[in-house]
Amino acid sequence: HRLARTFVRRATRAMEDTTDDAARDWAYLTTGLYAAGRGQWEEAEFRLKRAVELAERLGNWRRWHESSGLMATIYTMMGRWEAAKLVTDQLYEKALRHDDMQGQAVPHLAVGRLKLRQGHFEEGVVLIAIALPPFEQIYDRVQMTNGRGLAAALYARMGAWEHGQRHAEQAPRLMAQTSP
Repeated sequence: HRLARTFVRRATRAMEDTTDDAARDWAYLTTGLYAAGRGQWEEAEFRLKRAVELAERLGNWRRWHESSGLMATIYTMMGRWEAAKLVTDQLYEKALRHDDMQGQAVPHLAVGRLKLRQGHFEEGVVLIAIALPPFEQIYDRVQMTNGRGLAAALYARMGAWEHGQRHAEQAPRLMAQTSP
């Protein structure tokens, strides 16, 4: 983690020294992701909010989508259900406006994760079933793996072991195809 912490310090200094909003947006996104990975939720939230704001100002839909999706995940992990739902609703609305199939699927996956954490397993399964086909159509292996793992967890919590096992068996195969 020492090298990563050095990157965060340098990226933060660089953000203060530059007027290049695209560079600042990228730095906020990557350092926010690092903070989330360390479980530093408030720091991640601060950095990702800045990334969302900058991406919005720049009109960078892809970066806005990535940053907002991470915000929804962080709010879910923090147990801030209403904030997570608000962000996923915004993601879905904007994806519809941009006719972005992947962007429409990501909120279903995020809310499915939220339903797992809330104990609403049946609702989560329905959302994952909606989310997976677009990922399969565009062959997004990372999201497919994420969705299959989430579906396996939801089915297991419901006691539907056969369905859960079927999803669980697909996740490692997808991971092997994604890894170098």
